[in-house]
Amino acid sequence: MYIPKSPIMLCIGLTTKCNLNCRHCSADANSENVFFPHSELITIIDTAKELGVKKLIFGGGEPLLYEQLFDVCEYALAKGFKVSFVTNGTLVSEVIERFSKILDYRHSFEVGVSLDGHTPEIHGYFRPAETFAPAIEAINLLKNEGFNVSVSCVLSKGNIETIPDFLKFLLS
Repeated sequence: MYIPKSPIMLCIGLTTKCNLNCRHCSADANSENVFFPHSELITIIDTAKELGVKKLIFGGGEPLLYEQLFDVCEYALAKGFKVSFVTNGTLVSEVIERFSKILDYRHSFEVGVSLDGHTPEIHGYFRPAETFAPAIEAINLLKNEGFNVSVSCVLSKGNIETIPDFLKFLLS
């Protein structure tokens, strides 16, 4: 069995702030706005590169609330990392022009969009139901821009019975 000498992937929480109040999550719109200092983040990225880390995953809170997200992604991508983050999707249409900074790195970049079901009601078990349409819009917008897009789903008693229909929905 092969065991790498260094971590393959590093997950970094950029902020504790989120624009939603999802019932399953500790980050919410009422939390204190704590951001990871940009200079420390650059140092961590440089160190991760020296250690042989291959992939960086930026989380939160809501990563799109981190002002320097795209600068940090561009820096990491230029260093040769694969980079991803997961968003609730509600802010993508507002910041889509900021994605242009990383267009040249699309092959090494992935955006996950949180979507927990194929209807607003099912999606709304954990998240505000009105976030279903913006999440779908974000997925389509990012796909149309040529980005690798994935869906991040919280499995629970509120949606487990509907997963086959959800998968059909995602494939359609």
